[in-house]
Amino acid sequence: MIQASTPNPINLSPRAIAPWRFWLAIGFQGILIAGLALPSLFIYLNGTSVILQTIPVDPYDWLRGYSQSLRYDISNLEYLRQLPGGGFLSDAKLPPQTVFYLILQAPAHAIVQSSPPPAPWRAIAVRRDRPPNLSAQQVLLQGKIVGDRTIQYGLESYYFPEDQQVSMNQQIRAVTGATGSLRQLRVEARVDSSGRAIPVSLWIGDRNYKF
Repeated sequence: MIQASTPNPINLSPRAIAPWRFWLAIGFQGILIAGLALPSLFIYLNGTSVILQTIPVDPYDWLRGYSQSLRYDISNLEYLRQLPGGGFLSDAKLPPQTVFYLILQAPAHAIVQSSPPPAPWRAIAVRRDRPPNLSAQQVLLQGKIVGDRTIQYGLESYYFPEDQQVSMNQQIRAVTGATGSLRQLRVEARVDSSGRAIPVSLWIGDRNYKF
């Protein structure tokens, strides 16, 4: 009697991934992450520390979620137009994505407070092109006009650790309860020689919170 042969079972298990493919994928992801982080790290290590006066976008719901949007005194287009050199910002045909440079001046020694929050730097001029020379007490901040004449400096939002949320909310209530305003909220930023900036901490009254 002829016996029917039993077919070999089909191997349905997925093919093993070659080790080099796995490490290649990991390495590629690492390069992408490093490419995003390195510019900010360079600014942090080499930039000048400046203090900017903030204006919360929504002061009645300040810390909703784990990030916050910010505006600054220097985010006001009309304010920039009044500064020396800012007349070109009134041009109705100014194209979107127009880059400009804001010159910030360190607070005079006589008005620097002995207690926090530190005094904010003051905008003293606007330039369409990057100025070649600045004094030792000045910093160049690069800005851009986007959309419907909105000003951006790369400092418009920040993220904070979850474990700081309760403390920050309590401190904001203490500051607003004592002064009736949010003028004691200030951001510390680092600005490099080309005008690029990153936020590094937030002052709420006399308390400082790192980003």
